[in-house]
Amino acid sequence: MVLEYMNHDLTGILSHPEVVLSPANIKSLNHQMLSGLGYLHRRGILHRDMKGSNILLTGDGELKLADFGLARFYHKHKRGDYTNRVITLWYRSPELLMGETCYGPEVDTWSAGCIALEIFTTKPVFQGSDEINQLEVIYQVMGTPDETTWPGITELPWYELVRPRATLPTKFRTSFSKWLSPGALDLVERLLTFNPAERLLADDALKLPYFTTEEPQMERPTQ
Repeated sequence: MVLEYMNHDLTGILSHPEVVLSPANIKSLNHQMLSGLGYLHRRGILHRDMKGSNILLTGDGELKLADFGLARFYHKHKRGDYTNRVITLWYRSPELLMGETCYGPEVDTWSAGCIALEIFTTKPVFQGSDEINQLEVIYQVMGTPDETTWPGITELPWYELVRPRATLPTKFRTSFSKWLSPGALDLVERLLTFNPAERLLADDALKLPYFTTEEPQMERPTQ
């Protein structure tokens, strides 16, 4: 099997002490990631393992999604029943953590939101130690969901096992306004929407002001 050589993976780039990404570079990486994800979803493919080490970069800053070992076809108008034991823990969406097995492309876009935050801050944000702790880590930043913000949450298979211990407000914007512009905050917050039915999908994300009107213009990172 012969594959195209890719110089880097995203995790390696972000952890490299000498690599500094400009706001234009960050915007380009986010745009390329979401463009690739949108391409997959338009063709009925769920990636199901979006994370930094599965995102590869060439020396001239071209980004490609890799590792389709967990990928599956899905029907856009008929949700299939899949395993919820997918996606590396730190990038796994709340509905999967609560036992949901009937899902679509929104599980990938939650992961994309986590990766986008990681590109801005250079570190994974939601670093849980197990499924229950992972939700607690998410709640500390995004607040706690309820039936008002996420209708049907209490009907999820594992809700009673992992239900929030306390009601917490969101700290997302105050926590990340140091790194993210107003447009970027809107983008990532909508990718990290608790309710899967309202979560931003990849193609719609590319239409937001962060990509269309907010400066700076995109510029690929190069070696």
